[in-house]
Amino acid sequence: MSTKRPWFYGRKFIITGGTTGIGFEITKRFLEAGAKALIISHSKEELEDAKDKLHNFDDKLETFQCDVSKYEDVEKFAKYVEAQKDKDFLYGGLIECVGITNFGPFFESQLKDLIYIIRVNIEGTVTVTHQILPKVLEKNGKEMTYLTFISSVAALAEFPYFGLYSATKVAMEHFFNSLSKELPKTVKLLMIRPGAVKTRFYERAKNAPGHDMRILAEKTKSYFTTPDKVAKTFVNAIIKKKTGIIYPSFSTKLQASLLTNRLIGPFLKKSYFKQIMTYNK
Repeated sequence: MSTKRPWFYGRKFIITGGTTGIGFEITKRFLEAGAKALIISHSKEELEDAKDKLHNFDDKLETFQCDVSKYEDVEKFAKYVEAQKDKDFLYGGLIECVGITNFGPFFESQLKDLIYIIRVNIEGTVTVTHQILPKVLEKNGKEMTYLTFISSVAALAEFPYFGLYSATKVAMEHFFNSLSKELPKTVKLLMIRPGAVKTRFYERAKNAPGHDMRILAEKTKSYFTTPDKVAKTFVNAIIKKKTGIIYPSFSTKLQASLLTNRLIGPFLKKSYFKQIMTYNK
């Protein structure tokens, strides 16, 4: 990372899901670059673990326990953010990293698990954006502010066994793109579309009975990238004030391009579908 101070030096980023995976690595890179971070998670244990790992940044790191799928939790968090409005700092932006997936045949999955995924991925993101972003913008005034979202290559194609996850990513991309037309020009929108990333995402999948996404992850791990590589690309894009949709690597961007290609896409999807079905046995 450049030794020159980035534009967000000393500013605070609010990061949902900042305790593990891509969210944690993003938090770490912001702190290393001189920013402050306010991270939220549903898990008190994960917040404590993140604080322990980032103990060198105790003066720059805040944590708040909040389950984004629960409106009352987000409301409490909003009050916490509101209470800081008179403090002497500016925000860098709102970084939304929370996400969970389903895995297994749709009609064999538990309905409560499917509804939970919608509540976390869609309702949670919408609620946080609605309740927190206005407070961030009010404090920042005419200063540049980022609104970001961790999407996925899965938003570009329908995949059996975790089609609901793909659908939530499509929904949120459309939501953010539409929202960008309503927001002031000082707000910069950035979305990153990773492919498979080596995180606890697969351990936390809501599996249909008799199915386990960890098996698929283990058998396809050679295709995985690491969360720190995704975070590096993401934070560097913010340093350079980029907007729009980005990819963590050229290979991921190529994969996305091929998936959406009218001629190649159907064959590539068929290959992926075959792998998913084979590795699930």
